[in-house]
Amino acid sequence: MKHFASLLLLIMATLLLPMSCIDYEPEPYETTVLPGTPFKKTVLVYMAAQNSLGAKGFALEDSTEMADGMKYLHDKERVLMFLDDNKAPRLYELRKGLHTPRLLRKWETDINSADTAQLTRMLRFMQEFSPSESYGLVLWSHASGWVPSPKSVAQEERYNAANAVRTFALSSSAQSAPLQQVSSRSTRNGLWETKTTTAPAAQSSVAGRKNVAFHPKSYGMDVGPNGNWRSDKAVLGGWSDEINIEDLSEAITASGIHLRFIHFDCCLMGGIESYYELRNTADYIAASPMEISAIGGFYTDMLRWGYFSDEIKDLGITYSNYYINKGSQPYYDNFGLTFSIVRTDRLQAIADTMKSVVKEYYPARKADGSWNYPAVQEAQDYSRYTSRFHYRPHFYDMNDALRRTLPEKDWKRVKKTIDAATVYKFSTSRFFTGLDAYDEIRVDMDNYSGISMFVPQQIYTNNGKKSAHGNVNEQFRKTKWYSAAGWKAAGW
Repeated sequence: MKHFASLLLLIMATLLLPMSCIDYEPEPYETTVLPGTPFKKTVLVYMAAQNSLGAKGFALEDSTEMADGMKYLHDKERVLMFLDDNKAPRLYELRKGLHTPRLLRKWETDINSADTAQLTRMLRFMQEFSPSESYGLVLWSHASGWVPSPKSVAQEERYNAANAVRTFALSSSAQSAPLQQVSSRSTRNGLWETKTTTAPAAQSSVAGRKNVAFHPKSYGMDVGPNGNWRSDKAVLGGWSDEINIEDLSEAITASGIHLRFIHFDCCLMGGIESYYELRNTADYIAASPMEISAIGGFYTDMLRWGYFSDEIKDLGITYSNYYINKGSQPYYDNFGLTFSIVRTDRLQAIADTMKSVVKEYYPARKADGSWNYPAVQEAQDYSRYTSRFHYRPHFYDMNDALRRTLPEKDWKRVKKTIDAATVYKFSTSRFFTGLDAYDEIRVDMDNYSGISMFVPQQIYTNNGKKSAHGNVNEQFRKTKWYSAAGWKAAGW
C-alpha cells in the first residue's frame, strides 16, 4: 500500500505473462513490470471479509481508507490488497504513481479465504510480483485467538477433489474497468470501487464437510458467497470456515517468506498462546488481547505512518492513536483498546522462565490429590466468563495474573522477560467487551502487559458441555505454549 515508483509511467506497460513456471498459479495474469532494484517494503492486506464485517460495509470502508492513503506512499513501497467479501474476490495494487488502486485480478470462481492454501498462494504471489527487502502482512477479519470457535468444521475435510480447483483468472472486463476515487471515509456510498458482481459460485459443490470435535481456531471467517451474514453461517448451513492457529503458522512458513511483521486487525489475537505459535513467522507481531471495534484501524494513517515506518513502534502508535483522538471517538463509540507488539525472538525466553515457575507454583494437584487451580479471579481480564458469552474462557492479562499468583521475586523474573519481548504496549483506561459491547472493563494501567494468558480452571471442565467452545482446558493442551511453558510438566 505505499508509495511505489512514480518511476516511469512509461513502463506501465501491461503484459500477460504465462505462469507455467509457477506451480501455485497456472492462469495468466496482468502485471506491471517496474524497473530498477526490488521494492524496499511491500505489505499484503489480506481481508477475509466474506462474513458480517463485509456485509455491513466495514471492508469497503477500510479499503476506501487505503485508497485515500495511497497518495502518501513513497518510492519502493507497495501495498497489495486482497478483498474477499460478498462480491467477486479481487486483488489490487497500491503504489506511488497510481491515482486509484489498480485491479490485478478478479476471481472467476469463489474462493475460500479461510483456506490456508489460499493464504500461502497470496504470500508467494507477493514475493513473485513484488520482490522486496521486507514484507508485512495485515490479517483483517474476525478472530478468536487460540480458543475454539463455535461449531468448528474440520479443515481437512472441507473440499473434495473436484472442489480443489481455484482460479486466479483476470476477466477482460476487469482489465479495463475504470476506478473512481472517493474523498471521504465517512460515507459508505460512492466508494472508489466500480460496481462489482455478486461473488460467483464455486464450480463444484463443497463435499466431504462435517461438524467435528472442537479445534483451536484463530484467524479468518468465510461463510461462502451465499452464506448467512446475520449468523455468519456458511453456504451449506454449517458454520463458517476459519484457520486453525497451527495451520496459520504453517501456511505462512510454506510461502517461504519470513515477514517483518504481522498485524492482526481482528479480535483476541494478542495472547501469549497465539504469539508463541507464530513466533517463527515474523520478526514482530502486533495484536489486541481483547475484542476490537468492528471498524478496526484507520488505514489512511496506517499507510502514511504505520506500516512503512522503519520504527516498528510507529505501527502501534498509529493504530492506537485513533482510539484516543477526541475527533474520532464518536466514530469508535468510545469502544476502547488494549494493544501490544512483541519481538518474536524473545518469546522463547518467556516460555523458558515460565516453565520453571509453573512446575514449582502451579502443580496440577495439591498434596491431598485435589486439583490446584491458580487463584486468578481478581486478575485483569480481557473477556468475561459468563453464560451470556457461552462460557467463553477468560483472557487474563499475563503480567497481572502472574503478579497475583507468584512470589514477588519469581514474578519479577518472568516480568523481565515479558518486558524484554514487548516493544510496544498501549491501553485506554477502559474498554467494552461482549456480544453487544455493553460490559465495561476498567484497566489497571500500572500492571497490565497488553498480552493475555490462559490459566486452567475447573469451571472450564465443569461447563464444557454447556460452552460453545467446548472444554477449553482440553483445548489448551493442544497448544504449543502448553508444553513450552511447563503446564504439561506440571500435570495439567
